[in-house]
Amino acid sequence: MGKPLSQQIVLGQTVSAALRQGSRALRQRMTDEEKLLWEALRGDKLHGLHFRRQQIIDGYIADFYCHTPPANPTTQPATGS
Repeated sequence: MGKPLSQQIVLGQTVSAALRQGSRALRQRMTDEEKLLWEALRGDKLHGLHFRRQQIIDGYIADFYCHTPPANPTTQPATGS
């Protein structure tokens, strides 16, 4: 059994306390440009897409991350003719 969800940021990913603290610090010290972009992205304002900021992915901190799966995936199941 893994760590509680409060310690996972992306499902199935365990994140160290130091990395979580670093991500939180970056959110608190955003540049003016990042603040402008975040204001445009937050609250699903961009076509209903859900974004996260300073998201930890595989040991790295991404400034912005779209957490919404694509509505129309580019791969389609093969159909027989």
